[in-house]
Amino acid sequence: MSVFPIRLLPNIDLREELERITVEHEWSSGWIIMGIGSLSQVSLRFAGKEDVQILEGEWEICSLSGTLCADGAHLHMVVSDAGGQTLGGHVGYGNIIRTTGELIFGCSSKHHFSRQFDNQTGYSELVVQECTEPAC
Repeated sequence: MSVFPIRLLPNIDLREELERITVEHEWSSGWIIMGIGSLSQVSLRFAGKEDVQILEGEWEICSLSGTLCADGAHLHMVVSDAGGQTLGGHVGYGNIIRTTGELIFGCSSKHHFSRQFDNQTGYSELVVQECTEPAC
């Protein structure tokens, strides 16, 4: 396993940047070990809902986790507002870094991740394959 610390700067879209970094570094099996920081805009899709909710304000990223590959990402996040209330869900596009995003990525040289549409769930789901040659 390889580990990569990353800091995201203000005014960057969290999900777009994570997907860009994954492709740029050719990580075929990435995951977020931990993620914290702050947001000026939150974009989450709550459980069982179709639409993403966009919320403005000052938000703290309490937890960020998920998997990343060239085919896309599956990310979940918990955020808190200025009153300490928390929300969590699927990370959409439009989560804008306010002051910082501090993340630790992991990558396995023994695995390759991809996403394939699953008729049973109706979503593109993670497919894990073992590699014969180092992938990360």
